[in-house]
Amino acid sequence: MDIQRAFTFFRDDEAWIKKVGIGIVMILLSWLILPAFMLGGYGVSVGRKVMNGKDIPLPEWNFGQNLKDGFAVFAAGFVYMLPALLLMIVGGVLGGGLASIGDGDIGAFLGGGVGIIFFLLAFVWLLAMGLVSPALYVQYIREGTFGSMLNFSAVTDIVRGQLKNILMIFGVMIVVSLVLGVVGAIPCAGQIAALAAAPVLTIAGGHMYGQIAQMMGGKTAKMAEF
Repeated sequence: MDIQRAFTFFRDDEAWIKKVGIGIVMILLSWLILPAFMLGGYGVSVGRKVMNGKDIPLPEWNFGQNLKDGFAVFAAGFVYMLPALLLMIVGGVLGGGLASIGDGDIGAFLGGGVGIIFFLLAFVWLLAMGLVSPALYVQYIREGTFGSMLNFSAVTDIVRGQLKNILMIFGVMIVVSLVLGVVGAIPCAGQIAALAAAPVLTIAGGHMYGQIAQMMGGKTAKMAEF
């Protein structure tokens, strides 16, 4: 896994300022939701190029395809998060129900305990999603279909086989995000720098996911043309 390359390769593209600039616009318009999906989809297109052995030039923006790809990965991630949401809902209902019956103190104790247990189970699931999310990107980069990301066996195989690299990506993304958060807290100059760096983080993530896809054998018969 070449982390340094993932964060620096884009500068080898003569048109990188324009392409990264469009990413900045997507972030500024992310409150409209669709641009956020487009930015995520652009990361997928970067990953596809890396998987196929050519990361430069950066892919051109294709807003329709970017939107489709970004929404597909988001929707798959949402499906995988449903168990955590269900656990929190069930915990809230059971906890509230127990708290309302019997002796007030005992009911409150039992209800609170059940609520905490279900919350912890949901939290553990969300932590696991930190490992599954990169695998979803890799699976989609390789296969190019929404259904392939719902193949739980294939996704978990990626997690097991590429655990070291996934943990590395997870750690790098957390550190860089924290740094950007600190920088972004600095008025004016810091906020501008964080804004400019944000799409680079998406591009770097796509590059790293593409590296994993390449390690796993590269392009498959199902891969859509990019």
